[in-house]
Amino acid sequence: MPNTKDADFLNMRSFLTSTNQIRLAIILTGNLALTTLIYFILFKLEILSSLPDEFNYLNWDVAFYRDIKDIGYVYAGSKASNMAFFPLFPYIWKLIQSSALQIGFFNFVLFACSFSLLIDKEKFETRYLLVLISIPCFIFFYLPYSESLFFFFGTLTIKGYKNDKFSFLIIGILGCCLTRAVSTVFIPMIIITEIVNWKTSKGIIAFPYKRILLCCLTALLAILIVVAIQGIQTGKWFYYLEAAKKFDRGLILPSLPFTTIAPEKILGIDGIAWVTGLVAVYFCLKWTIISFKYFLLKQDCPVVFDRAAYFSMLFVSAVFMIDTFFTNYIEGHTNLWSINRHLLCTPFAVCFINWFIKDYKKEKFDLYSLIIIFISGLFITGIYQYQFHIYFYVLFVLSIFLSKFFDKAAMLLYPLYVFNLILAVVFYNDFLSFKWVG
Repeated sequence: MPNTKDADFLNMRSFLTSTNQIRLAIILTGNLALTTLIYFILFKLEILSSLPDEFNYLNWDVAFYRDIKDIGYVYAGSKASNMAFFPLFPYIWKLIQSSALQIGFFNFVLFACSFSLLIDKEKFETRYLLVLISIPCFIFFYLPYSESLFFFFGTLTIKGYKNDKFSFLIIGILGCCLTRAVSTVFIPMIIITEIVNWKTSKGIIAFPYKRILLCCLTALLAILIVVAIQGIQTGKWFYYLEAAKKFDRGLILPSLPFTTIAPEKILGIDGIAWVTGLVAVYFCLKWTIISFKYFLLKQDCPVVFDRAAYFSMLFVSAVFMIDTFFTNYIEGHTNLWSINRHLLCTPFAVCFINWFIKDYKKEKFDLYSLIIIFISGLFITGIYQYQFHIYFYVLFVLSIFLSKFFDKAAMLLYPLYVFNLILAVVFYNDFLSFKWVG
C-alpha cells in the first residue's frame, strides 16, 4: 500500500504541473503583464497621475490594517476605529514582516494560487477566464487588503464541500471567519446547505448533524477568538457591531434609485455586483422551494444539488441583503458602497458564476425571470443615468448570463475584457490618488 504522505505529494505535484494549471498561470500572468503595460504607457502619456509607492498604498482601509499590525486594536470612542476589522490579515502581514508593496505582491501570488485551486481541472474557455480574472474590482487582490486571504480560505471551504473534504471545510470556515465578520452569516448558511441537501434513510429524514455541529462551532470559535483579542487589547468586548456603526452603516429601508460614492466612476461595477446578488437570491429560492416540496412528501429529491454552489449562492445572497439594507443614504438614495468588493471579490461569487456557466441546466422560465431581473436592475441601481456604465452593464449581463441561452452572445466577452482592462487601470490609479473605488 502506498504511503499516504507520498500520495498527497504526488497529487499536489500533479495539480501544479497539470496542463490546465499551466494555462491558468499563463492567463493570470499575462493579464497582469498587459494591465501593467497599459498602465505604464498611460502614465508616460500623463493620462494617469500615480505610480505605486509605500505612501499611496496605505490609504483607505489599509491604514486600519496597518495599525492592527503595528500597535494592535485601539478603541477610539465616537470615531471610526480599527475594531471594525478582523485580525488574521494584519497578523499575517506582521508575521512576514513585509512592506506595503511587498504585501501587495504577496496578495497577488496568494490570489493566483487560490484561483487556480478553485478552477482546478474544470475546463473553461480562455476568453471567459480572462474576463473573470480582469473584473475591475479585482485590483484589491494586488493591494494590502484582506481580499486575497479571504479568497484563499473561501476556496478551501468550497473545495471542502465539492470534494467532501472535512478538513478543508473546517480550515476554510475558521480562516474566513477570522478574516472577515462572516460568522453570523456562515452559521445559518451551513445549516441551510445541509438541510436543502437532505436525504432519507429507511423512511427517516437524515441530516449530517455532526458536520453541521462541528462547522457551526468552528464559526462560533472564530467569533470568540476575535472578541478575546479585541477585549484583551481594548477592554471592549463584543464591540464589532458598534464599531461598524461608526462607519455610518445601519439598518435602513431602500430608497430608489440606488447610488454610491462617486457613481460616475463605479456605479457600473456596483450595479453588476448588486444584480448578480439578486440572481443568486433567485436560484437560492428556487432550489430551496424544490427541496422543501420533496421534504414535505418525504421523498428523495430527484434534483442533485451542488453543495459548494448552493453555499456560494447563499453567501452572495447574504452580501446582497446586507449591502442593500445595512448601509446609509446619499442625498436620500440607498448607498451601495463597497458591494463590488464585498460580493465580486470572493471565491463564492466566482463559484456561483462558474456553476451557472458550466453546470446550470437552462430552463425557459429562468430566461424570462433573468431578463426581468436584469432590466429592473438597470433602473433600480441607477445605472441608466450613466451611458458608459450602461454599456458595461449590458456587456456583462449578455456575455456572462444570457450567453447561456443565446450562444452568439458569448462573442461579447472580447469587448467586455477591454472594458474590464480600462476600468481596472482607472480604478488602480484612483486608489493610488486617494479616490474612492470601493
